[in-house]
Amino acid sequence: MNFKLYLLGFIVVFGAFDTMAQSKSKKKLTKTKEKSEFNLKEKLWYGGSLNLQLAPTSLANGVDGNVFYLGLSPMIGYKFTESFSAGPRLSLDYVYGRFSLSNEILKYRAADFSFGLFTRYKFLKVLFLHGEFDRGSITGATGAILANNKLETITEWRNNLFAGLGYNSGQILSYEFYLMYDFLAKNNTTQLPISYRIGFTYNF
Repeated sequence: MNFKLYLLGFIVVFGAFDTMAQSKSKKKLTKTKEKSEFNLKEKLWYGGSLNLQLAPTSLANGVDGNVFYLGLSPMIGYKFTESFSAGPRLSLDYVYGRFSLSNEILKYRAADFSFGLFTRYKFLKVLFLHGEFDRGSITGATGAILANNKLETITEWRNNLFAGLGYNSGQILSYEFYLMYDFLAKNNTTQLPISYRIGFTYNF
């Protein structure tokens, strides 16, 4: 009888300790999960830029005109350290061109898209080095005239390898601008291999 009481007491005590241990383990797991989620939010930063441009240009046959660009480029970075981060970047641009030929107005519309990966190294709190590889489409008019005075377009896909230096204002919500050089730019074109961007970041 005493043995049974001792055995029952042992089971009850052991069960109580086991329940307490599991409860502590669950609390610890919950805290670890919450901490992990909190750290993930801290390690992510968001940014983007708005492309708004009106540029004079001409067709291959010498007809002059203007091209209007309107685009948005979102990006997300992951902070591997306080200084080094990397992530994806997308870009979508709407292109609208108008050209004057005698008394006729020739037009074309297009949408260009690019996607790639970037890396950044921040130093001195407000400066950063930026490297990026992307692949994107570039649409232009061939000069051939279609029905309703629409211009025939051609789309070319290109690879770009950018590297440059930038400035970030250093707040949680900041503005930034940076200048980059494209190391894969073609030599047989009048387009400069230098580009600049103006945008914003959050939690960078």
